[in-house]
Amino acid sequence: MASVHFVYLLLDPKETGDELFYIGQGQGSRPADHAQESLDWDAGGRPMPAATGTKTPEEIRAKRLRILKILASGRTPRIEFLRTGLSKREVDIVETAAIELIGLDNLCNQVMGPAGKGRMLATAHETLQGSKDLTLDEAAVVVPVKGVWGGSLDYAGLIGQDEAQIWENARRRWSIAAGKRALLNDAHPPVLLVAVQSGKGFSAGSGVVVGMWEIAGVEPDELKDGQDKWQFRRHELTDRLSGLRKTFLGHRIQVKGQVGVRYLNL
Repeated sequence: MASVHFVYLLLDPKETGDELFYIGQGQGSRPADHAQESLDWDAGGRPMPAATGTKTPEEIRAKRLRILKILASGRTPRIEFLRTGLSKREVDIVETAAIELIGLDNLCNQVMGPAGKGRMLATAHETLQGSKDLTLDEAAVVVPVKGVWGGSLDYAGLIGQDEAQIWENARRRWSIAAGKRALLNDAHPPVLLVAVQSGKGFSAGSGVVVGMWEIAGVEPDELKDGQDKWQFRRHELTDRLSGLRKTFLGHRIQVKGQVGVRYLNL
């Protein structure tokens, strides 16, 4: 008999009402036991250590932090099941749809889920219905993006996002050689910075364009964590860029090259 899949919810039982903070999926004959394990006890049956000033966001996940705060307040996280008895395909769809409906900003989840095209504006949907392969003849730096910081979206969801959010993901934390930095700082007309959806398509040499800007310069990354990383500055919106955006946003371009930053026509 195939394993039963389910989608579960973790809630904070506040006096003002239950507050949903995590959506997950699992499988097995005892779904309640499986969901209880998601509360992240360590191998010795103890809650994970609380975050302190010496801990970083990478060391302790958002879900653990939230659960520890709930336990410290004397409450116990509550478990509900959104759907049970699902196939693997069904559970992926339900989990993804639930996360997209609530939104990553309102959850401890870090990614949107394994299925679907992403929650999007009607205009984004219309754009993607006509998506096609185009050739970009302009000089460009192409970078892969997954969404906004702390989250992940596929290309449809990205196109539905605020342009400023995509910019924040695309502009920083890149390794760029000195020769390329000098070229980008002095280029006339400006070289384009093009953000495409990361994943299998980008690895295979193509990607859906989700953002486009004119590069004004390259400078050391403002995080200053000792790594040799760089970030882009952009020009204000120009007629040239407006026209290019209308042509390429939501369409695929060829981006064959090395891992990470890729250069076209440079």
